[in-house]
Amino acid sequence: MVIAKFLLETHPRLVQARNLLALYALFKISATFFGSIRDHGLLGLIIRVLSLLKSRTFSTLKTIPYVQAKIDKEIGTTIASFEKSMLGTTEERAKYNKFVKLPKKGLTAEEVLKELELCEAMTKTKYEDGKFSGAIYKCDTKLTQLQVTAMAKFVWSNPLHPDMFPGVRKMESEIVAMVVDMFNGSSVGACGTTSSGGTESILLACRAHKEWGRHTKGITKPHMIVPVTAHAAFDKAADYFGIRITHIPLDSRTFKVDVNKLRKAITSNTVMIVGSAPNYPHGNIDDIEELSKIALRYNIGLHVDCCLGSFVIACMEEAGYPIPPFDFRLPGVTSISCDPHKYGFAPKGTSVIMYRTPALRSFQYFSCTDWPGGVYASPTIAGSRPGALLVGCWATMMYHGRQGYVESARSLVSKQKILKEAITEIPEIRLMGDPQAAIISWTSDVFDIYRLSGALEEKGWKLSNLQFPPGIHLSITDMLEPSQLIEDIKEAMKEIRKNLSAPATGGAAMYGVAAKIPDRSLINKLATGFIDTMFKLA
Repeated sequence: MVIAKFLLETHPRLVQARNLLALYALFKISATFFGSIRDHGLLGLIIRVLSLLKSRTFSTLKTIPYVQAKIDKEIGTTIASFEKSMLGTTEERAKYNKFVKLPKKGLTAEEVLKELELCEAMTKTKYEDGKFSGAIYKCDTKLTQLQVTAMAKFVWSNPLHPDMFPGVRKMESEIVAMVVDMFNGSSVGACGTTSSGGTESILLACRAHKEWGRHTKGITKPHMIVPVTAHAAFDKAADYFGIRITHIPLDSRTFKVDVNKLRKAITSNTVMIVGSAPNYPHGNIDDIEELSKIALRYNIGLHVDCCLGSFVIACMEEAGYPIPPFDFRLPGVTSISCDPHKYGFAPKGTSVIMYRTPALRSFQYFSCTDWPGGVYASPTIAGSRPGALLVGCWATMMYHGRQGYVESARSLVSKQKILKEAITEIPEIRLMGDPQAAIISWTSDVFDIYRLSGALEEKGWKLSNLQFPPGIHLSITDMLEPSQLIEDIKEAMKEIRKNLSAPATGGAAMYGVAAKIPDRSLINKLATGFIDTMFKLA
């Protein structure tokens, strides 16, 4: 210390260097502080700090052996419940053969079909009754048979080799063109590709905008801004591609993204902002018109996630339910994702990612020109792709036609309106904003909404629980009968009103507990256990 003091006193340049380092440290701390205020607001920053302190306190308590043992026991119990639900009881498992090695001798076709029948019998959900949220959106025997027949003709096809399968290439390009047209992109020269699902479409859009920012603006630390209700695939893209992500809270009245807070979060590194039409949790459509103006003003991308809205939102106006423009009619919209395998009723594994220009689309492509195996180039994340799924999608779109999808949208939105009206009449429940399309979500300010979720589950319903805030979500399907759900909600409310302060019990209560745990690593541990169980042998 004495030597350091002597050097500082006798060498002015060292003093200057020390002062510069101190100023740099102060600048970094100030930049981080004001950057956090910009991203989250002063109140939001205070909430985040308090949340962090709570999490740190919880993490410290975890180090106590007794507390850790209790936590491990609870996690083990929960994962065991996952296994029981997913794998079945010991008696149920005994009914099926278990294959952990290839059979020494191949099974006959008849024996394979018998095993398939046993696997089919494991399905517990009767999706024909429509008592669930999303997953399967239509039950049409003729359509199913058409899809199976169409896909069987191209079961060996692979779009990676367009020269070998020109028919599949033709159908894929037509799928993209037709979906682009549905979202009013034909007149502006919009284009796109197919993908394996909404998550991949979102990943591709994020990669395209990241690369666009790098090539056209020299951005090396890309940043995107999304509503807190934007699909988790945007967080996945941020994690995969090294994009900094800022989550913007909702307007407390509308449950739509707070546009003013989003605008304030834009930096020189921002490559894209995001809006949902509608979002998954609550079914609300963000103010895409205003987001379009912001994107144009700051020369950044605007991705509109229509994965869940799918063909319903594209046909609502023609079906008699006009909504504000959300697609390529708005000049600031640079990309849109849409899933034909949802309300387009196509086989699972088909989505479309659209771009305003071919130049932007090219940024999602990958090519490797120096590989000894030849030039490798692919439009999406996958190399080889199942052409049969594209054929099934094409056949489904041909089967419905524009009129079929308009009629479907009219029916689905009509069911949603019936449910909205009925739920609004129940004083203890309120809608989460003004849900649109075929989505509806509700919550309560006077009782634990997970009690209603649990009661409906006992009546055979499989709806989706929400968190932050707690709520119940329903993606309406073609098979849903609104009157049955309304009747069951009213019946459940009779029991709930007897004691509004009672807590939720059973599986539904788990969501409430999970939302209140400050250490999210524990929830991640449960999620990891759930995924591990998916690959566990019965």
